[in-house]
Amino acid sequence: MEKLLAFPDFQKALLFKFAVRAGADFETPITAAEAAQLVEGRFRQSWVKVAAEQLHEQEFLRPTSGFDDTYDTFYVLTLAGLNEAQQYARYEGFDLWAEIEKLEEQSEADTSANDFVPQGPVIEIDRSSKVFSDLEREIKDTLKHAQMSNQLMSDVTGQRRIKEVQAGQVLLESDRVDAGLIRRVFLPALRSLLKIASEEAIKTIIKKAIEALLAFLPPGA
Repeated sequence: MEKLLAFPDFQKALLFKFAVRAGADFETPITAAEAAQLVEGRFRQSWVKVAAEQLHEQEFLRPTSGFDDTYDTFYVLTLAGLNEAQQYARYEGFDLWAEIEKLEEQSEADTSANDFVPQGPVIEIDRSSKVFSDLEREIKDTLKHAQMSNQLMSDVTGQRRIKEVQAGQVLLESDRVDAGLIRRVFLPALRSLLKIASEEAIKTIIKKAIEALLAFLPPGA
């Protein structure tokens, strides 16, 4: 069995992956669970939330949503956090910018591929479940407000991302669906819309959709 990471090592790696996932951007909201998915090595899932909260206390991360037991907290990277991540990268022999580029290329490949090969567990959709009802409601709400936004509808990328969310909505009509496919269709589109949107009301709606998506997906999907 792979050796368990020490907590301090995991925490440093988590901050580095926050920087990678955010593209070293100070305005891109990330959940600790998203960053932890990139961490290599074995660690306790219970460490993720605690490590992120401590990184916030050290002013390496800043929360953009309230601390809630129902949904994951979103964080943005701070300048101090980026500097710390770069220092960790130098010590471990990583290239932060190369890692960012690699992840961006992978995201582009995932969202632009015509044929998706299942990469996650196939899940049965229970339409009576709360997690599905929440996801369906938040996606509909996001599309409604995004399509009413002159800013998003006049932006070429915004238009494309809205169409991707609509494509994901079609996937949810199936009785069985690949969880990895759902993630690859919805998450990049929603995160892109969140970054483009300037109105706080729309940002809040999109964040709720992302939170509902992460709650719907099985762990590791």
